[in-house]
Amino acid sequence: MVGAGVAGLTAAHELVRRGHDVTVYEASPRLGGRLRSIRAHGTVVDLGAQCLTIRDATFRETVQPMLDQGRLVEWARAFPYWESGVLHDPMGDEEPRYVAPLGMDDVASFLADGLDIRLRSPVTALGELAADRYVVALPPKAALALVPGLPQVSRPCLALATAYDAPAPEWRGMFVNEHETVQWISVDSSKRRSGTVLVVHLREGLRPSADRALSAVGDVVGPWAARPAWMVSCWWEEARIVDALSDGMISAPAERAVVCGDWCCGSRVEGAFLSGLAAARAIAP
Repeated sequence: MVGAGVAGLTAAHELVRRGHDVTVYEASPRLGGRLRSIRAHGTVVDLGAQCLTIRDATFRETVQPMLDQGRLVEWARAFPYWESGVLHDPMGDEEPRYVAPLGMDDVASFLADGLDIRLRSPVTALGELAADRYVVALPPKAALALVPGLPQVSRPCLALATAYDAPAPEWRGMFVNEHETVQWISVDSSKRRSGTVLVVHLREGLRPSADRALSAVGDVVGPWAARPAWMVSCWWEEARIVDALSDGMISAPAERAVVCGDWCCGSRVEGAFLSGLAAARAIAP
């Protein structure tokens, strides 16, 4: 197993449940992939996936203990959108969005329980591993280094966390339309009631200076938002998924591998889970 994001952890658990020996290799020093939460300035901030939905019955059954323990809680049902300088009421469905008060990476910690995981263990070729079959649970560009011919459907994005002494806005998240720099803003501190912290996702590929990025946030939220008490950022080389696949996983028989990830199943956290299940079932029907 290569990759300890939601898809890889899910596939590993399912294969273990079916009686297979599984080792998970993760290049980074942490679990979760795009479930990235940082601990800084006495709080927790989600710089990756902001929330998750629960539509699938198997996914709900899997995370039910987190719901029962308060490790997953409902955060919002719909988000307003900003357009042409005006904040508009939410559009679309009222689907519950869930967050982890301890940080979204707590979902990965929950899924990792009981697994044999080797952090800081990059894999540069599948042949390095002594295994009968391989699951490659990586973003598209990273997976391509191990399995040739994969479609490339990811785009980079800069995420910012900005903190303030000012009171938090009443909204919890907003989609930003028709702005050249900003695409999404959330009040991340509304997940855990600690000061006022915004998380901002810029439009794909943009990497402006800190001053220009903050000026753009001020354009949308108000001048006060351009003057944070502190700021941290994360450059996601493979953040946004465009034209996500829908088959759940990709079979690579020549490499004795299957490839999975959120990008193989609709791009959400729940999609990553379903993709991991599909990969495990492809190996062990």
